[in-house]
Amino acid sequence: MVKIIKERTARYKFPVLLDIDIGHSDSMITIPLGVKVKIDSSKNLFQIEESGVRR
Repeated sequence: MVKIIKERTARYKFPVLLDIDIGHSDSMITIPLGVKVKIDSSKNLFQIEESGVRR
């Protein structure tokens, strides 16, 4: 499955995350839209840099 996803997304200029517990998975973690994130593939890091709540 991972091989197919990598083949199908290789042409894109944005990162594609695999095997992360978001959305319709058991832990149901919500990712806020429009916030800055940090992605470091060498460290397997995905970090939300801003609050998802705006006042």
